Amino acid sequence: MGNVGPLKRFFQREASKIRRRYSGELHAGRRWIQFYYKGRDIGPLIPQILYYVDSEHEFDSIDEAIAHIDKGVAKQQLAGIGKFQRYAKMTNRVIISSVQESGQPSSRLMRFVKVPDRPNVWLMASAPDTPKIAEMTNSKVAIFTPPTRDGATISSNNVSVVRADYHLDAVADLFRDQIHGFLDGMTEADLATEVIFEMTIHSAKLDTWTDHSLAVLDENGYL
Repeated sequence: MGNVGPLKRFFQREASKIRRRYSGELHAGRRWIQFYYKGRDIGPLIPQILYYVDSEHEFDSIDEAIAHIDKGVAKQQLAGIGKFQRYAKMTNRVIISSVQESGQPSSRLMRFVKVPDRPNVWLMASAPDTPKIAEMTNSKVAIFTPPTRDGATISSNNVSVVRADYHLDAVADLFRDQIHGFLDGMTEADLATEVIFEMTIHSAKLDTWTDHSLAVLDENGYL
């Protein structure tokens, strides 16, 4: 598909196929916007592809347009990760809002540590068998870090939290190095039973008193 002047007709044909195949779901109110090209869903990129190829004639093929878009996204994502890491370095406290089984909202202040080779993953420790374990892993979580003296905050409702398959003793060095005094008074039995939550932040708002931006931190940050 090297020459793609009438791109709109291509997408219209694909949309027509989808409507015919999934007419029941569509009539039920669902919208299908998946367009697979060479095994990849390019649905979210269609407006940009049309702009670059049909409107501006900047590229002659879908492949060239996608490569250009991907390059810009990668550069933007890298810059966002760097800024996110700078903000996260300023704090080790986060307010986590979740929903109880009854539907009642709940917020708690927790300490977290950063994972050196996973910039958008934070770890938090908790005593075993507490209500927050179910609350924090129910996919209804939002976070907010208290403002620093410069007003720097990180907030997001695009996060995933899972209970790790290891305990505090496996990552004790991270907590010892990043949160002064966190392990004081803990016994080896405590370290072996404390639950660890892995929080993955897919995208986040980064704010100060004078600057406001959105950082996309992984592929799920576009959802």
